[in-house]
Amino acid sequence: LVKPEVFGSYMQFYRRFLLAPRRPRNVDELRHELAAAMIRRTRQEARVELPPRRAELLLVDLSEQERELYDLATRALIRAYRARRTQNETILPLVLIQRELCSSSFALAETLRRMGDSWFGSLNAELLRRADAISHNQKAEAATALLCGLREPALVFTEYRATLEYLGRKLTAAGLEVHFL
Repeated sequence: LVKPEVFGSYMQFYRRFLLAPRRPRNVDELRHELAAAMIRRTRQEARVELPPRRAELLLVDLSEQERELYDLATRALIRAYRARRTQNETILPLVLIQRELCSSSFALAETLRRMGDSWFGSLNAELLRRADAISHNQKAEAATALLCGLREPALVFTEYRATLEYLGRKLTAAGLEVHFL
């Protein structure tokens, strides 16, 4: 995460460092700015003793509501992708929306509210209605069950704030101690 004042708004960043999507300019200046803002640490550099990493892959079946939202949103994303590719426009926002959808309906709903009808037209309202109708997330249910069975602290990573906040509430309600980093 980078504080907004480091590079300014998206448009300010674009004007300063991009000629076109995927065509940078002022590369040396950008590298210099990034070097000042980036912190990279390995476990050895940080000298933090962590327990051995133990990752677990859980297969989770979506609820009927989650599956319907996922299918409808995926069809909308495919249509938007095809339209943008024929017009040679960027597809990055579509990738981000798909990632939000995969994270949780809560993350997707926030973006749908901000977008209005700009990407999916009248379908946006239906997608938002379906996302808002989902009150329980199957992945959060599985994570809660897994974490309640552990005897030691665990780190949980998630990409989107709305997913993080929902998961935090869910874990707290299950009696687990939650700290946000």
